Amino acid sequence: MAKFNFIVPLVKNRLFAGLDVLYNSSRITLAGQKTSGFVLPNATLVGLPLGKGLELSASIYNLFDTKYGYPGGEENSQDILYQDGRIFGLKLTYTFWPWHGHSK
Repeated sequence: MAKFNFIVPLVKNRLFAGLDVLYNSSRITLAGQKTSGFVLPNATLVGLPLGKGLELSASIYNLFDTKYGYPGGEENSQDILYQDGRIFGLKLTYTFWPWHGHSK
């Protein structure tokens, strides 16, 4: 397994774009099958601050809708546990305590 993260500012101190890429090699299951290796890219846009203590992020997970799975364990009826396809996410965060280093 290997992971790569990259973040770049798009608008100074306001908008950032991020890309993380996960690589997993093939693995042998309990039944002796082989899962496929896969590359899984995720992309995120983060806007901060939108207001006092408010930030918004939007992400696309499994950017290319890759079909992939992990070996199941003894407690699973499936030999390979296939994972979700492409997923979109929105996150709104409000920080009500000035721990993040901003001063008046």
